[in-house]
Amino acid sequence: MEAADVALAKQVKTALDQDPDLAKLNLLVTNKKGDITIDGTMTDDQQMVRTGEIAQNVPGVKNILNNMMMAK
Repeated sequence: MEAADVALAKQVKTALDQDPDLAKLNLLVTNKKGDITIDGTMTDDQQMVRTGEIAQNVPGVKNILNNMMMAK
């Protein structure tokens, strides 16, 4: 993974962790050339929506693949 990819993934993770509701989910964020992938579990659908909104607002993000699953 390129340094720029790692840096953008960290920026998205930092932005997500600034939301107290999302920070507690401990989401995994990866990036390849602006294509962000988010993995983790959620407790309600609004967390997935909010995650996408926050990630999309980070400069450099082109696409988001949200792999969040509902916690059992």
